[in-house]
Formats: sequence, C-alpha cells, structure tokens
Amino acid sequence: YSITDIEVSNKRIKFELHNNDSYILIYQTILNGYNVKFQLDSENPDIEEEIQVNGEKAYYILKNGESSLFFFDNNNYYVIINNSLPKKEIIRIEESFEMVV
Repeated sequence: YSITDIEVSNKRIKFELHNNDSYILIYQTILNGYNVKFQLDSENPDIEEEIQVNGEKAYYILKNGESSLFFFDNNNYYVIINNSLPKKEIIRIEESFEMVV
C-alpha cells in the first residue's frame, strides 16, 4: 500500500492508502474529553459484532464488501475502513496503534 492522501485538521486526521483496487482509510478524531455519541451504519450488515481489542471495546462491521473497525482510547475515536483485508488483519492494524500524546 502507498499513502495517497493525508488530511490534518485541529479535530481530525485522515490517512488514505491504496494498492491497485484495494484501499485502507484510517480516521482519528479528537474527543476533547467529551462524551461523544456516534452512529454506525449497521442497517443490513453481513456481519456486525462487538469485539475486544487490546482489552478495549471495538465494533466490527462488514457491509457490501467493505469492512469497518471502530474503537476509542482516552482521547480519540478511530475508524479503519477497507475493501480487501480480512478481519484479522484489520485488528492487527488497530493493535499496532500507539498513543504518542
């Protein structure tokens, strides 16, 4: 995969990676200490499950050939979206995240 786009703002970071017809999108949104409510597009998914990754709650959804993994740490909300990786690989990406701030 090659990074094809990076967007950085004061509230969000987005990485976009491509490899031929495959893509991985990674979003990090700053929570700023607020309780945030979010909606997952879970209408008629092929798979929807709450899982534990690194001891934390995460949500995995597979729908229309695209998988998403949603998770949080103390300061941020993350989403990994892709169209080709198996669930195990998406979880490995999430497990590799390291807080630097």
